[in-house]
Amino acid sequence: MRNRHRGSNLGLLLLASQVFQLGIDNIPPVTLATLGLNVYLFLFPVKPLLQ
Repeated sequence: MRNRHRGSNLGLLLLASQVFQLGIDNIPPVTLATLGLNVYLFLFPVKPLLQ
């Protein structure tokens, strides 16, 4: 589980760099909201997979 957490930080960093490279103004608000919700659910799942 520890390697997944380290990799998720790298993935989120790459995602953020792509969003800022493209420009937040060029992405529709609904898409940004959906992206934010997906990131939140990835970091804090409703029910943990491994207990």
